[in-house]
Amino acid sequence: MSNDFGAAAPMWPPVPPMPPHPPTVGRGPWWRRRKGLLGLGVFAVVAGLVAGLLVWQGSRTSKPDGTPFVEALADLAAQPAIGYRTSVGSTTVDMQVTYAGDVLGSVTVLGKKVSTLTVNGTSYVKMPNWLGGSDDKDPTGLAGRWITGKSAASTAGTSGAASASSVQTPAALANRLYPGLSSASTVLDTAKSEADSVDGTPAMKATTPDGELYVTRTSPYRLLRFVPKAKAGLPSGLPTLPSMPSGLPSLPSGFPSLPSGFPTFSLPALPSGLGLPSGPGLAADSAYRMPPARYAAAPAGTLDFSRMSPQDVRSFYSRLEGATKELKQAVDADIAFTLDGKADLTCSSGGCTVVAHVTSNVRSSDPRARITGGKVNATLTATVEIEGQGAGGCTATAVLPLTGTSDIACDDAAAGPVFAEVEAEKKAEAEQESEAEGGAPVPYTVSSAGQASVEAMATVDVDALLLMEELEQQIIEDFQRPVQPTAPPTPSASGSATQAPTLVPTQSPTARPSGTPTVSPTAPPAGDRDEKRRKPTCIERRPDGAENNGPDEGWTYYSEIGWKQRAFGAVACLATEASGGTAANSNSPGMDEARKRAKELFPNSKEPYLVNSCHLIPNMLGGRGVTANLSPCWTRPINVGEMTDTANCVAALMRSGIVQMTVVPNFSKNTDMVPYSFSYRVEAWDRQGDPVAQTCSRVIVNEKEEKLLNGHN
Repeated sequence: MSNDFGAAAPMWPPVPPMPPHPPTVGRGPWWRRRKGLLGLGVFAVVAGLVAGLLVWQGSRTSKPDGTPFVEALADLAAQPAIGYRTSVGSTTVDMQVTYAGDVLGSVTVLGKKVSTLTVNGTSYVKMPNWLGGSDDKDPTGLAGRWITGKSAASTAGTSGAASASSVQTPAALANRLYPGLSSASTVLDTAKSEADSVDGTPAMKATTPDGELYVTRTSPYRLLRFVPKAKAGLPSGLPTLPSMPSGLPSLPSGFPSLPSGFPTFSLPALPSGLGLPSGPGLAADSAYRMPPARYAAAPAGTLDFSRMSPQDVRSFYSRLEGATKELKQAVDADIAFTLDGKADLTCSSGGCTVVAHVTSNVRSSDPRARITGGKVNATLTATVEIEGQGAGGCTATAVLPLTGTSDIACDDAAAGPVFAEVEAEKKAEAEQESEAEGGAPVPYTVSSAGQASVEAMATVDVDALLLMEELEQQIIEDFQRPVQPTAPPTPSASGSATQAPTLVPTQSPTARPSGTPTVSPTAPPAGDRDEKRRKPTCIERRPDGAENNGPDEGWTYYSEIGWKQRAFGAVACLATEASGGTAANSNSPGMDEARKRAKELFPNSKEPYLVNSCHLIPNMLGGRGVTANLSPCWTRPINVGEMTDTANCVAALMRSGIVQMTVVPNFSKNTDMVPYSFSYRVEAWDRQGDPVAQTCSRVIVNEKEEKLLNGHN
């Protein structure tokens, strides 16, 4: 936000920057272990989707073969990541979305690109490096920085946050598009037609109540395009495309509204005072771009799909890691710091000094304030003019208290020569005037003015996000081989199939089953016929090496142990009930250090056990007491308290559906053995595989009476 000296500017406190995660013990991260990983067959072709969609036709009635459309949606659901593009007028939206809901993308208006990012359920935008005006000045200091706000709360799963489940992952979008195929009014057009092509790729079309689906004409079948009906809209539950954030005063006139019904995420509201550039278009900086259209333009609102190769996926995660690291400089537009009066500006031939007096509206009870010790890293950005002439500017970063009034200052040395030159001119003019008036003194002044912006970095635990992303990448690598339909069952005497097809592992992922499966337009959704024929969930994403958990295909995956055998993270997929949990080893890595620090912090405590060796995946949810699943935490109120509450929250979801729970301990230093917090990411589905809203995702700070167990208070 840009302000004249004396105006208010929003701020927000950050977590101190954390060092990178140390080298892991054992196999090492997936991308360092071997080349050529992440083939498109690493994901299991979704059993519930295909088995629920295919009905093997035994009659001799000739009907269009719907298999290509079913297989294309099954293929979409099984992708580790997918690219989306849509355009309306001069506005283009590009996104790449992973199976876990992480997003990199952009919204381009009249050639001006605003970057977008969603990671661990929180959304950010990055304005162009040039924010408009007659020159390239940026008095706000926000250009090129990630900004989050009210609609993208800092903790996933909390009120106002955009959770990963709200992003249309490949599997979620496939499930949303399927009901249209099962409609009695759907028309399957498999006849050859030169008109049915997508960027030159021969295509077949299915016209559903929601719109037109285009898939490749030859096997392996892939979804190419979806064109929504102009009036019908899309099935309920599909979110809208990103709309531009509010508070942008200089958007181009005639900015189009985007069609509803496409994958997206919530965007934060930006500080006022930002504008899109009015000059030449910005060059795209994305390493992965969808190919430009070479054929007839698609209808407005068309959603084109771009398949991502193994190299594309690796590149995506590399760029995601880079964008995540940039969040150390992210700004939270929700927290306002008020400038008390005008900033002080004093200039001389030695330069100018800008001093801003600020007051925060953040309460000391705010949990984010406790994490940062009641302080914030604030950044002052100022521009200076002397007699209307540009005289440079300055920036400074200082640690400010979150309560009370404090000062932050910066020095603009470049203004010194400008001031000296202007002062010399003013002095010469005054001397001439004085001589003309018989030596009478003539005063002169050198006026100076400028703009100042004081921002605070968002509270973003970058290292925790990087650990979560690395764990997701390990899951991608360890997914089991793909599965596909068996040969069709023998038709009964009545001409109908005696059973629905099942899925079995195969050594030939591209081989097609014999027979002619077709889509039955009148067939009910899978969950109405058989509860087990559900849409894809974590059950179908079981990693190689995962342990069984419960009687209903649940599993638990323990990641590699890291520095000095400390736990790195764990994932559990839970269905109906859990089993296999065991007690913790009270002497797990880090416990000696935790006991010592607990005694130092509470020397007079009468509690018999101040600290516990705490399960990442709880014992009650099938977590075993092994090194890879244990990390030190306060007994109360963490292990017996917040962790128990989280486990009960997940257990309630598990009893009525399916839940994936990912837990990562977060460390302040690469040599720490005791975490300062635990990140919980939870996704839930009902028994048919439809996403279920949940409030179990959270970050638990490892503190007791505002004292961190790792000692870094």
